[in-house]
Amino acid sequence: MFELGDIGGPEGVGHWITLCLRHRRAAAPIVNHRLFDGQTQESRLLATCAAMEYWVSSQARAHPWAEGIKGFAVPVALADRVSDAFEDWVGDRDQWADRVWDCNNRLKHDPAAEFSVEDMGYLELSARWLLTAVLLDSCASSTDPSQRIFGRSLWSLGEGMRSHFGWNFPGSR
Repeated sequence: MFELGDIGGPEGVGHWITLCLRHRRAAAPIVNHRLFDGQTQESRLLATCAAMEYWVSSQARAHPWAEGIKGFAVPVALADRVSDAFEDWVGDRDQWADRVWDCNNRLKHDPAAEFSVEDMGYLELSARWLLTAVLLDSCASSTDPSQRIFGRSLWSLGEGMRSHFGWNFPGSR
């Protein structure tokens, strides 16, 4: 996925540990995915979206980019914080953000909402990877981690997602 140098070496690891201790609600969906296998895609997406909202809110006092960001604007604001490789990876950042947040809202408020396994899988994974990249970039004080993640490591996942949803391929905009 990424190398130690991508997150700032040992100092970046220290920043990750500090982030996990100070912002447990932001890091929990990433860490819990590895610790607890039995989670449904729906519960992981809900946890990830809540963590995204928490992270943006926690940054609002110190960072103007996060001030007043709510709802559908949350995933867009986070996508703006990572490498441009993310937009190429998802194909259309705005369509992706609308789809993720609509799914999040429907899961919370519409008991009759149904989603295909494929839709849920792509939306949950992509949201969780964006949150992961945002937090790692924060630890590294650079976009090196997100460039590595979206530019190389997860490229085939992005291809599958773009194809599944019919979103633009890089260079076709």
